[in-house]
Amino acid sequence: MHGVADDVRRTVAKSEAIKAMDAEQAARVHALYFKTHIANRITKTDPGAGPDDPMLAVREALVREVAQKEALMAAEDEQMRRTIEEFKHTVSDEVRRAVAQKEVKAATELEQAQRVTRQRLSAVGEELERTVAQMEALKAMDIEQAQRVQADYFKRMVAGHIATDQELSSANPLLKAVQDQLVAEVSNK
Repeated sequence: MHGVADDVRRTVAKSEAIKAMDAEQAARVHALYFKTHIANRITKTDPGAGPDDPMLAVREALVREVAQKEALMAAEDEQMRRTIEEFKHTVSDEVRRAVAQKEVKAATELEQAQRVTRQRLSAVGEELERTVAQMEALKAMDIEQAQRVQADYFKRMVAGHIATDQELSSANPLLKAVQDQLVAEVSNK
């Protein structure tokens, strides 16, 4: 039953819409015919017609109406043009702002990356300097220790040779003085 009622409602609405469309179309045709007839009549006014001619008044009224409609259409066109221009400016401003924000973000990220890179390079450089200084200090310490060991060994060896050669040193008083000095240095250490 509901389906039938819906079909009836649709059919009635369709019929009413067709009637309204036909009525509007007839009114437009009538208005167009009337305006065309009046326009022909106005353009065919008798040049000898006086100021009391009713067609002259109708013509002036129609000319005023047409001028008003043209002015209204021109105003609407100008308003539309201004609206479009304002919209274009708004959109272009938003685009400029978005581009500027992206550029600022990119510049900030680049600066931050450069700062981090500089800090890391500085830390690596400092660590490298410490490592090189430590290696040089260890090398210098090893060299100094080797020199001390070698000098101490040389002094002991010379002192040992001199001590075994007692008879040689007792014969020469100059060698005895050198032997005493070396023995004193070795015994102080």
